[in-house]
Amino acid sequence: MTAAAQLAQALALLPPGTAVTLSREVLLEALGGNRTPGSPESDDRNGGRPETPPAASTNGEPMLTAKELARQLNVSERYVYDHQDQLGGRRLSPRLLRFPRAAVQRYLEQRRASR
Repeated sequence: MTAAAQLAQALALLPPGTAVTLSREVLLEALGGNRTPGSPESDDRNGGRPETPPAASTNGEPMLTAKELARQLNVSERYVYDHQDQLGGRRLSPRLLRFPRAAVQRYLEQRRASR
């Protein structure tokens, strides 16, 4: 069964008027797998999987995972978890921690200013 057929089958099961959010990659695959120039390619850091876009908060602000933030700051994930309050970490659920990019920028600016 093709990706488009699977998508059509899944959508047929939803009640009328249901909104569905699909990632660009899923939609492209369902439409025949056409990749456009400049689309994200596989990334060796992710074990060959495509880079996933950062999650967004309810107001659309980009959010980073602890792993993404640790890579960006060149520190360990443990450091990020230990300093989650200073880095502006937000618990979206008991097991889901995200960091708004704006809060991280403020933290970095404060650190630079204090030096």
